[in-house]
Amino acid sequence: MKFTLLFLALAGSAFAARIMPAPLYIVPPTDLPRDFEGATVRVDLTVGADGIPRDIQPQGHVSRALAERLVPALAAWRFRPALVDGAPQSVRMEIPLQIVPGSTAPVTVTDPRPLLRAQ
Repeated sequence: MKFTLLFLALAGSAFAARIMPAPLYIVPPTDLPRDFEGATVRVDLTVGADGIPRDIQPQGHVSRALAERLVPALAAWRFRPALVDGAPQSVRMEIPLQIVPGSTAPVTVTDPRPLLRAQ
């Protein structure tokens, strides 16, 4: 089963001087329940100034079985942190993750622009 990562962009000049966080190291979840093939799961997390994800929270109606596989995998990811005026900054973001059936390929990043939220 392939696990695809889709990032959404937030338009607007409020983030013009900011370099967005981007994944550097991605760990795909293992043993995903087949019931979730084709599903998109939204996950809120904070990318720290050190690039480490924290406070990982699946959103909506996510089963415990799926959350137990997603959260540890996302906790092992590493990001290039957001930069404001060249200084790393912690940001809260939402990542829509799509579970794609029929492939053993690792996680793919299709658009490295996260939807950022004010903290």
